[in-house]
Amino acid sequence: MKNQIRMNGNHDNSLIARMAFLGCMTLVVAGLTLAVAGPVHAQSPNPVPTDDSLRAFWESKEFKAKFLGTYGVASEIEPKFVTPEEQTFYAELRTLIFDNPAQAIAQLRQKISPQSSATLDFTLGALLFQEGQTAEAIASYEKALEKFPSFRRAHRNLGITLARENQYEKAIRSLTKTIQLGDADGLLYGLLGVCYAGLDRHFPAEAAFRNAIISEPDAMDWQIGLVKSYLAQEKFIDAEKLLDSLLAANPDSEKLMGLQVNVLVQLERYTDAQVNLEILKDLGKAQPNQLFLLGDLYLNENRNELASEAYTQALAGNENPSPERIIRAVRGFIDRGSFDTAGSLIARIRSAYGSNLSDKDSVNLLKQEAKMAVAQDRNDEVMAYLTQILEKDPLDGEALLMAGDFHNANGDVEKAMFRYETAAKIDGFQSDGLVKQAQLFVQKSDYRKALTLLKKAQEINPRDSIKRYLENIERLARAASS
Repeated sequence: MKNQIRMNGNHDNSLIARMAFLGCMTLVVAGLTLAVAGPVHAQSPNPVPTDDSLRAFWESKEFKAKFLGTYGVASEIEPKFVTPEEQTFYAELRTLIFDNPAQAIAQLRQKISPQSSATLDFTLGALLFQEGQTAEAIASYEKALEKFPSFRRAHRNLGITLARENQYEKAIRSLTKTIQLGDADGLLYGLLGVCYAGLDRHFPAEAAFRNAIISEPDAMDWQIGLVKSYLAQEKFIDAEKLLDSLLAANPDSEKLMGLQVNVLVQLERYTDAQVNLEILKDLGKAQPNQLFLLGDLYLNENRNELASEAYTQALAGNENPSPERIIRAVRGFIDRGSFDTAGSLIARIRSAYGSNLSDKDSVNLLKQEAKMAVAQDRNDEVMAYLTQILEKDPLDGEALLMAGDFHNANGDVEKAMFRYETAAKIDGFQSDGLVKQAQLFVQKSDYRKALTLLKKAQEINPRDSIKRYLENIERLARAASS
């Protein structure tokens, strides 16, 4: 089971938005101070990412309220107004910014020119962002920076907007520039962590999340981001320690418990992982993928009844899980001789997906049905399944080997040899195809040809089992010649 679980590389845009405005503090508009709420530490137990929480964050009143605080001028580090008239216009625009953003946008578009202050472009960008027009907002921020390259708030908001749009490379450049210009807070480091993680650059993501936590030690989002960075780097002990502390403070968090399952599986502490998953199941909080994992853990221990129960519950929801995931469970039950359960799962797949299965999933399912038919001595069905597979893909190496085995078991050595020879020409199946051919020659006591094929198979894919088999055939060959 080790390394079975992979972390989701996408991050929570709701997190980006929610945290984005924590830095919007007291701003000055044409000499008038606008008081804006101070920093708020994110307390949400939801790990990054969750699409629902992402959407909720961008749409939250808290985010929108804090966004309004960006309409200001910090004249000591940012552009000034070009004329007194422009400053007067901006002061009068204040009411519209809060009460009628659409009209404020229209007036700004009329006022902005190549010579106007970058503050107007920036304000237009902020309003466009607030109205959900992110592409136009990005363009406005970029125009503001063309006019005033060291415009810190423009770099900051541009980085936030780019991060929201998953444009991580560009967002990293803007956020880094903001920090270089002196605006280094937990929000920006946290967003840098999100962006680096989104690019699978987990070492700098870890460093960024650590810096974010220094500034905002109670922000759950950054701590969960750090956990995921640990997991991506296989620093499982570090992840376990941090999760233990987070769960001590949030013992009822199913999100944290789910993350802890990932860690426990990677540490091969399967019983502890089962306990967590059973708790989530009993609470009705287990997701289908978690229930499938629980079934896998039980199946690996040959606890077939418990595995079946977990899989059945995973399939009981309204959403159909990935067919590939169910087929993997089918294969597990077939390997353990639990044909009734395997058959029930196959019926579920056929009922749920019908002809909508992809060619790949359809072929994989047919292979499992063929294997089950072989195990149950339903010979009249075996070749029917294999024929369907080979009609879809005549060069399916696994199906060719299975067909060869079927023909050999039924005494048709010539057809078996043909299937094995064909398989031996396919990448990934050369060695097995040669070994199967060798076994046919051993059946006929033609040890010389068998040895030639086995040696060639070992050159392609050396295996201890084939080495031992080869040595046994060499002894038989010597005995036969003496």
